[in-house]
Amino acid sequence: MDMLFGLVLLSVIAFVSWVGYLAYQEGIKIETSKRHGEAWLQWLGASSAKRFQPDFELVACAGVVPAVADLVTPAASIGNTASTALANSWGGCFKTLTRPEGPWSGQINPFSKAPVQLVLKCDKSDLSVAGHFFFEKLTPTPPGSPLPVVSSLLTDADPLDQKIQLRLTLCDKGGDSIRIGEVEF
Repeated sequence: MDMLFGLVLLSVIAFVSWVGYLAYQEGIKIETSKRHGEAWLQWLGASSAKRFQPDFELVACAGVVPAVADLVTPAASIGNTASTALANSWGGCFKTLTRPEGPWSGQINPFSKAPVQLVLKCDKSDLSVAGHFFFEKLTPTPPGSPLPVVSSLLTDADPLDQKIQLRLTLCDKGGDSIRIGEVEF
């Protein structure tokens, strides 16, 4: 009977160790995803003031509308684009940032091993959103309102012609949202 108890005890210890290892691996994936989000916020914050200058290197993310000639002629900088439809909009900016030569190109989703993408929202019924992000645009309300800001999803068509307050949210493995932070861009 003592031998049976010893075997059961060892198997329980092995099982708990294995579950702890799996939980640790999932925690590493979440922390890696958080670091990606923090890098995005750092880049957006650092580029916020510079993007309204005429010589900003990423034309698609600039706050000033470039001349039409700049949009249709190929240029050496990674921010120039030939598409006038996405010029100075969030969609064009995000595509520029995630291109192979863009500043966010090397970020891989640790859950899916694919490049990091934006999703519409975190959804508990769709677990494929794990490790992906979504941006919310925060719009201030008039003074005296019960809510200081109203949040809405940042869409590809949103213009970047003025400063906007953004909130970045990460979707975890269970479809829950984790707020990474806010930044003015």
